[in-house]
Amino acid sequence: MAALSRAAGLSSSTLAKALTRPWPKGEFLIAKVPGMHPSEIWPERYFGEDGKPFDRASLIRKARS
Repeated sequence: MAALSRAAGLSSSTLAKALTRPWPKGEFLIAKVPGMHPSEIWPERYFGEDGKPFDRASLIRKARS
């Protein structure tokens, strides 16, 4: 996890936090490694109680230019 964090230009402990706390950017970076969508790893973060999906990708801040 530390190596993945550093490869993404983050502090070595940053992505580990996404394992226990919701963070869309980190979830997408982690899920990209096995070629999955984050909802396959964290379905509770991507589907409401009604079973309908919601778009968490829209919560990711865009990088400043």
